[in-house]
Amino acid sequence: MKDDSNATPTQIQELQQKVSFLEAQLQDMSDVVYQQQKTLDQHRRTIQALTARFQQAAELLPGLASQAPHDAPPPHY
Repeated sequence: MKDDSNATPTQIQELQQKVSFLEAQLQDMSDVVYQQQKTLDQHRRTIQALTARFQQAAELLPGLASQAPHDAPPPHY
């Protein structure tokens, strides 16, 4: 390893700039991850609400599921 005790002011300034840049990048990525988590949470709530509505509809119309078998080909065949 190099002996960094003899670092010049220019080298120290370059290192400080790099650290500053990396800190900004880290904050930007953290912000993106935060926004993505908010979006995922919103999608999760939407899916839960739609699932609940689908289950309610299935309970109200029990014969509906048996009328459209999942293995049947689409009507355009």
